[in-house]
Amino acid sequence: MRSVFPEFYTYSSRYNNNKNDTAFNPPEGNWKRSVAQQAIQDRSDAVSATGMILFGKMELYEEELDILEQLLGRKSKFIRSGSIDAMLKQPGNILKTRVTNLLNASRLPQRLAGLELLSILHEQKQFPGFVKEQTDRYRERT
Repeated sequence: MRSVFPEFYTYSSRYNNNKNDTAFNPPEGNWKRSVAQQAIQDRSDAVSATGMILFGKMELYEEELDILEQLLGRKSKFIRSGSIDAMLKQPGNILKTRVTNLLNASRLPQRLAGLELLSILHEQKQFPGFVKEQTDRYRERT
């Protein structure tokens, strides 16, 4: 990872001092994008931390958003917070779709991530109608 992405590499999520403003947005289907997708899913802390930095800088397509949804099933604090931050950077319609997917997921950690996203949207006063509608639907489920 260090030789492929030297300007974005970090040793660990706990020591993420990578405040690099270098842009990173390879076109869809590019090999660097594929490596970033593999990196973020890796169990190695250094590799996944580097992948998370890359995802934070890229324009995310459907495939990357699916990966973030899957990662929200993990319990790692760093993976969850990075995935939620990346989700919040998405345009409104995409964000709403992904929040709905997470709230309807079968795995509890993913549903909790959906609720966390709703609470952040509520605090930021974004999409109040959507937040209320999804909150009411979730209450009916339980």
